[in-house]
Amino acid sequence: MKAIIFTLSIGGGHNSVALAIKERLEMRKDICEIVDLCSLIDDNRFSFIAQNVLKPDKSGYQAYDLIYDLSRNRLFSMLFNLYISSFNCNNIRDKIIKSDSDIVIATHPYAVQLVTKLKRLRKIRLPLISVVTDYIATYTYTSSEVDHYIVASDYTKGDLMNLGIYQNKISACGIPIRKKFYNKNHIASKHLRIMLMSGMCGCLSMKDMAYDIIKNTNASLKVIAGGDKQLIKTLQNGFKEEIASSRLEIYEYVKNIDELMDNSDLLITKPGGISITEAIIKNLPMIIPFRSSGQERYNAKFLEENHLAIVLDNKENLASVINKLDMDELKSKRKRLMQFSNQLDEDKAIDIIVSLANKKEGIYPSLQSI
Repeated sequence: MKAIIFTLSIGGGHNSVALAIKERLEMRKDICEIVDLCSLIDDNRFSFIAQNVLKPDKSGYQAYDLIYDLSRNRLFSMLFNLYISSFNCNNIRDKIIKSDSDIVIATHPYAVQLVTKLKRLRKIRLPLISVVTDYIATYTYTSSEVDHYIVASDYTKGDLMNLGIYQNKISACGIPIRKKFYNKNHIASKHLRIMLMSGMCGCLSMKDMAYDIIKNTNASLKVIAGGDKQLIKTLQNGFKEEIASSRLEIYEYVKNIDELMDNSDLLITKPGGISITEAIIKNLPMIIPFRSSGQERYNAKFLEENHLAIVLDNKENLASVINKLDMDELKSKRKRLMQFSNQLDEDKAIDIIVSLANKKEGIYPSLQSI
């Protein structure tokens, strides 16, 4: 079986899901190719949207929130989807044909709309799967040409049904993540170990939160700084003693987030769909500090309503919340996360992909321009 996954390199989430699906398919000896839409669409308008409008740090949080909220409006989404589908799809179609794929998978809503255009024009007739990478959906993820939806939870499934999608086309088996996160090897400790990651978390910066934790709690701290050289320098200069004693550990880009989670008791992060799914699967209690943007506001709401994380508001002091937690309470939160994660099926998404791929109708041979 051959699959092609279309993603968009905005943040790491959509690519991470694509890699997780590819990993699982290749374990079955299937062939899978991941393609970034930006490499196929030669249009300055598309590049501008991808690099500016869809990034809250570029467009501004208020503008990004407005765009995301409008994407949950049917009329706006119809117009916006028409705009996205106005881009030339010849390269996408050619890529699908050359890959000789049996199925198309979209981990970004723009991929859904562009492949939808090809199907409606009868340029391809392969099955199309839309993978929703957050805990709430928007109309941009949906299309009458989508054969099946893979979503994070029953909460997301209900949201899609409210958008008009039939129940039998939705599988709430969990956002696909790398298999290594399903290895639960939590190492117990009597001393609170905190992991801090994900760039800006609302009103407080990573630096502010790290200072608050080190100065006002007794916890040890792992900071995943990514490419933030200034943060690394600031922490190295400000906490030499804590670094020497290993109370503070600073990491740049890491490939063993799963192992760091196993050696942590609490995660402080912004509520990106992938990072919170990894924490849920790892049964790692979370604090979501303050303001989030766009889809992350809804992810935080999902976590709070389902008692899967502590979501703070602007008036709450991070260190005081941490100091009120004890190991028994964290153990209870870990148990709740385990109960929720046990409802998810790590293999079901792949079973659906393979099943639909076996029902493919094939590609129309015509190569004329679209």
